[in-house]
Amino acid sequence: YATMGVWLGLVADRTNRRNLIIGGILLWSCATVGGGLASNYGEFFVARMLVGLGEASLSPAAISLIADLFEPGKRGRPIGIFLMGQA
Repeated sequence: YATMGVWLGLVADRTNRRNLIIGGILLWSCATVGGGLASNYGEFFVARMLVGLGEASLSPAAISLIADLFEPGKRGRPIGIFLMGQA
């Protein structure tokens, strides 16, 4: 999650952020199911890595979308609400 977040931030700036969010949610949802169906440690480890990759795509793309939707003086509250939801 931590290592891919920076790279996915660059991807979010250069591609369609909505599609990046959708792809990330699909990836982490399928990987969560894969983790539940894993029959050994290796499969579970790969599934959890994919969950982290999918989750890492959300924050940079969502914050970038929020920055586009709100003027600079009013971005603090929406970004704060978004980040509160993660905790």
